[in-house]
Amino acid sequence: MDDKELLDLYWTRSERALAETIARYGRRCHTVAYRIFHSREDSEECVSNACLHAWESIPVRGLPSLSVHAHPQCGSAPL
Repeated sequence: MDDKELLDLYWTRSERALAETIARYGRRCHTVAYRIFHSREDSEECVSNACLHAWESIPVRGLPSLSVHAHPQCGSAPL
């Protein structure tokens, strides 16, 4: 599976996206996190949080993202 196919899974909200992300990038992410935290538990939590953040950040394909309009740091009035 290439990155485009993986992104398509996120866009369609397939839970398989998370499993594929871990299969493809999990080992590398755990290694980087372990080098930072020197703790297996903290590294696992960091990688899980990163995957969750990716899941929540990638909008559903076909729907416009309103996050720019509602984000307080953008200077826009809340909707």
